[in-house]
Amino acid sequence: MANYCIVFPCTLFFLLLAVISWAFNPYDVLSVSRQASGQEIKKAYKRLAREWHPDKNKSPEAEEKFIEISKAYEILTDDEKRRNFDRFGTTDENQGRGQRGQGGFPFGFSDFFGGGHGPRGHRGPFSSYFDSEPDDLLINRHVFERDVIPGSFTHVYLIFAYSDWCGNCKIVRKMYDLIYKTYKDKGIRFVTADADVDRSLVYKLGLSRVPAVVAIVKGKIRLYQKRDWSTANIEQFLFDQLPYVPITQIRSNDELKAFVDSLITDNKPRVVIYDTWKTRPNG
Repeated sequence: MANYCIVFPCTLFFLLLAVISWAFNPYDVLSVSRQASGQEIKKAYKRLAREWHPDKNKSPEAEEKFIEISKAYEILTDDEKRRNFDRFGTTDENQGRGQRGQGGFPFGFSDFFGGGHGPRGHRGPFSSYFDSEPDDLLINRHVFERDVIPGSFTHVYLIFAYSDWCGNCKIVRKMYDLIYKTYKDKGIRFVTADADVDRSLVYKLGLSRVPAVVAIVKGKIRLYQKRDWSTANIEQFLFDQLPYVPITQIRSNDELKAFVDSLITDNKPRVVIYDTWKTRPNG
């Protein structure tokens, strides 16, 4: 009987160790340290998501592995969830294996580019260009739903969607970057979507091809429709998404009185821009 009393606790101890070893650890899933920066996390996520995407990787565990990678990225790009995991070893959500954090995989690579593109784990011919620097603007579907949609009620978001297999994406990305550098400090929000990494986000945006530029305004998705890509066309597309602000000239005392009365009527903010009168106003 004494032998059973010794063996049983030992068995429980090793079972407990086994359960702990199976616990979901987003750092281990992405193979990054607990001190990893946002750039390091995004770079690891892109590499692993491409390797394990079920459209490219036909191994039986690919879908489960891809879901784990997506879930790990969600945790480590959410400041609150990352803090909770660092402090308590868990977050406010169940992180078990096999949970679909990003939905299904609605279409394959052939839907975008007209056919397969090499054996599993291979990168596209333009991957070196897109990976020359970690993409600070990269988001996935979780970040899109958590940050972009709510944020679009106060800011216009401009999304560039691309793929390693797309030659035109490299050209359009240079145009997008020019617009980003011009308007990033002027109230416009810029993000990117990698079609090779998160196909569910591309599906959510309603895209069938890349490159693509999408504006998110007040929760609505608006797609750049022109066939001709140019910096000027993308810039005009951006301008078209901005709210219209009417400007009324005040050329008489009566118009000035109407302007003041409108402040009292609707109590909305107004801006008055003064200039030197070339002629005396009438009235």
